[in-house]
Amino acid sequence: MTSKAPIPYPLDEVEVVQATRTDLIERTWLNNKAEWGKDTNLDAYLDRERHLQSQDLTRDGGIKTWIVVPRQRANPGSDKDVDPETILSALETFERPAWIARKEDGQVHEVLAISIASVFTPEKFRSYGYGSFLMKAIWQKAKEMGAEVSYLYSDVGPNYYGRLGWTVHRSDELIIPVSTTFPETWVSPSSSSTNTVQDKDLEAILTRDAELLKAELVGRLNSNSNSNNGSMDKDTTVLAALVPEPNCVRWLHARASFVGERILNKADKITDLGVVSVEDQDQFVLWYHDLLHDQLTLIRTRFKADQPGQARALIERAVDEARKWGLSKVVAWNHDPLLEQWTGLQGVTRSSTLPSLGLCQEKDAGKKVEWILNNYYAWC
Repeated sequence: MTSKAPIPYPLDEVEVVQATRTDLIERTWLNNKAEWGKDTNLDAYLDRERHLQSQDLTRDGGIKTWIVVPRQRANPGSDKDVDPETILSALETFERPAWIARKEDGQVHEVLAISIASVFTPEKFRSYGYGSFLMKAIWQKAKEMGAEVSYLYSDVGPNYYGRLGWTVHRSDELIIPVSTTFPETWVSPSSSSTNTVQDKDLEAILTRDAELLKAELVGRLNSNSNSNNGSMDKDTTVLAALVPEPNCVRWLHARASFVGERILNKADKITDLGVVSVEDQDQFVLWYHDLLHDQLTLIRTRFKADQPGQARALIERAVDEARKWGLSKVVAWNHDPLLEQWTGLQGVTRSSTLPSLGLCQEKDAGKKVEWILNNYYAWC
């Protein structure tokens, strides 16, 4: 049996600092390229990361990079003297608006959510506890920042982050191949018409969507308070939802456009961000062109149960968009259950990119949390 090499830096001699120096931030990208950019030209990969950090979602501190490094003797807590070669582990945090609804006060509160992404430890520094050390520190920093919710998407199964505070939630997806023939029982959309969604339309669509979501959360609170058999226990369940807002859609669109133009050298530009019903603008589909994974991913959808023809028109437009870009399928995360009934397709449970969420503050310790609207718009 091969013995484990001595730990490069004992855990009591390392610290977590925010990387503000450009060379340190870009070193974290170079490190994680082995995982998330292995088939991408180095210059294009770095340019993509710079591009994504310049979006409305991420500029002005919207994204932060955190690194584990040997403790800085002269400037503890600072990245001033950090050697890029000694970045032991790293991650990024995004600050997002969220809602929390608690049964005990019957209110929906707007709160800060911290999204965690790009968690990566260079291979030579793995198995020494640096990743767990970083995650524990970030959990504490999220609390200190006043965040009430933190979430991430796990590619290492449900247990690693689960023991650190982030519990796996629903992770279903519905796959609609572009070759799908929809059942005759799904009402014909012949009388329904749709318009494409452009950037200028996002504000109105998502402002209205957020209003409806907030009202739905209030309705959930009232419904459960009037029922002895409601699923929401008074003292132990919290409803949490990421607020739908344009910047998350724009960030994903910026990512897709860069991949199409710079990495895949597509001649056409991505212009359509989704479709909305002409007859009822509360019904819509927003999508993300995931060109590297051969799919059009539905970021956010809103349908009405009594208007299946509207839903069919919107989904058929999504299928058309996927086909236009040479993609083989349309994918919806944690989809509206009506889609299975309408399309005749069955959802599956993902084994990777598992949505994981936890409540950060002590007042919610021990409570269960239900993640409402756990759709792709939350991913980053």
